[in-house]
Amino acid sequence: MPTGYPGTGGTIGLAMTRSLSAPPAFRRVALAFATVLAIVEVGLFGAVWRMGVLADPGANPHAARAFVLLGTMLTFQAMAVVGIAWTVVAMSWTELAWDDHVRLEHPWRQWFGDWSDLQRVWWRNGWLAVEIHGEWRRWYVRVPEASADDVRALRSMLPSGVWLEGAELRAYYLRSVVPMLLAAIGVGGLLIVAMTAYLRTL
Repeated sequence: MPTGYPGTGGTIGLAMTRSLSAPPAFRRVALAFATVLAIVEVGLFGAVWRMGVLADPGANPHAARAFVLLGTMLTFQAMAVVGIAWTVVAMSWTELAWDDHVRLEHPWRQWFGDWSDLQRVWWRNGWLAVEIHGEWRRWYVRVPEASADDVRALRSMLPSGVWLEGAELRAYYLRSVVPMLLAAIGVGGLLIVAMTAYLRTL
């Protein structure tokens, strides 16, 4: 979409806005997946809640604690499923637009800034990842192979050293992504072991 200021001789400061976003088919599939996930979670939550209402732990304190633990785990599990559904929809609707400035947005979040605000950008397996100075959350835009020309146009606008690919991208993954993944796996494993040990005492 051309933008600019009208003048005597035409338009001054003309800039063409370009954008990248997921194809409509991908958005429909993501929305359907999130909807099915939410329906299944509501059904599971309702079934377990119904079972909890019908069951009576009686005067056994261990059984009562087991019911409390089950309810807590179910609540955390529901929160995790809702978070996954939210993330799927947000990532499928994320749009990147640029001219003299850069804009990123999805239905629940948006950002607008200059090219110098971009810290790292890379394109891998059909996803464009964008990191911004001062923000700990990345942006992900679904960009299939058919949009390779638009990706090259975006890359030509980036400051030197911002675009990552090849050995630079692999080294960045090893420095940042892999340690966080291993830490998450370790914490999850410890929680499972602790819950298993507690259940055995009951």
